[in-house]
Amino acid sequence: MFFRLVQESITNARRHGAATHAAVRFAVDGDWLVITVRDNGRGLPQKTITYGYGLTQMEENVSSLHGMLHFDGSDGFLTEARIPLTKGEYRE
Repeated sequence: MFFRLVQESITNARRHGAATHAAVRFAVDGDWLVITVRDNGRGLPQKTITYGYGLTQMEENVSSLHGMLHFDGSDGFLTEARIPLTKGEYRE
């Protein structure tokens, strides 16, 4: 699942954002695994981010692990997934 999240983010950066650079980061923040992919592409205003197949699939994958997914298109494009590492953090 993590590989597909990163792969789809980079594919979108090249295909839709004309990005020439993407940075991938895996970090632990308390009881959360945080995966971020930030590119230097065109970006996209938050109100115009639409959920095509790729973004929808990413959201479903993260949700299946009781995580949260956030997109920000204000400066390039940022995809941030937060996945709980402990059962106590799972959402209902």
